Amino acid sequence: MENHITAIHTGQRDFKCGQERSDFASVTKSDLQCHMWMHAGIKSFTCSFDLCEYRSTQKSTMVNHERTHTGERYHSCLINDCDKTFIATSTRDRHMRSLHVKENQMRQKKMEFAVMKYLKENSFNLDDEVHIRYNESVVNADKAYARIDLFVCNITAYVVILEIDEKAHRFYEVRCEQTRMLQIDDALRKGGIAAPVVFIRFNPDGLVTRDGQKFTISQEERLEYLKQYLTSIVDGDVIFSDPINLVYLFYPTQDALPTVCQHDDYELQGLVRFVK
Repeated sequence: MENHITAIHTGQRDFKCGQERSDFASVTKSDLQCHMWMHAGIKSFTCSFDLCEYRSTQKSTMVNHERTHTGERYHSCLINDCDKTFIATSTRDRHMRSLHVKENQMRQKKMEFAVMKYLKENSFNLDDEVHIRYNESVVNADKAYARIDLFVCNITAYVVILEIDEKAHRFYEVRCEQTRMLQIDDALRKGGIAAPVVFIRFNPDGLVTRDGQKFTISQEERLEYLKQYLTSIVDGDVIFSDPINLVYLFYPTQDALPTVCQHDDYELQGLVRFVK
């Protein structure tokens, strides 16, 4: 978390490359060391296949390289009608962003409308046209604003942001998801908002994984639970006292924690308040 705050909110990068014509700077010493290996040409990892002289500076790169020998493609496209498979998750994610992004946006919009319709029918006042504008108040923001999926207007004690995360945002970059939430909070604070911010990350898909076991939860059950949870916030049965609070509903979990929170790049575990 300390490294994240240093990099995102202050832009401070104390570890700098001393090579001529290189402006590389990093938050951690280990990242700088990996960068310096590139200058020195040090490639500690060697391909284990005979007659292959490929070497790399990182183990993860070598693992993906060796799969080109074995033909292993463990990573499938997450779109149901697409049968593409890939050696590395980064290649799969690029494929999905480049080929399926419009399709994903249309599907996500459809799910947003379904959730919004259900909650409005149950007396919740929602706004799906809220844009949090950064106005240069957020350090290193990559956009001028962030669009909120659904803003729950009739919960006044907190800023409740309901995100409809199809497929639990499996093909989104973990760091980008974290940065977006922190930048939204930062912009709200600098805009004069003092109330606790609650991000409810709601996975609308019926297939749920718990400790490796898959089972189905109907849309009616998921929406009913979401309604009950929001009602408990309105009634004061659920209280948030911290500035930022994360709630994950129907995300894949392992040992009662969302698997996304166990990713190496995830640094917000201390902000998770509830998991269903």
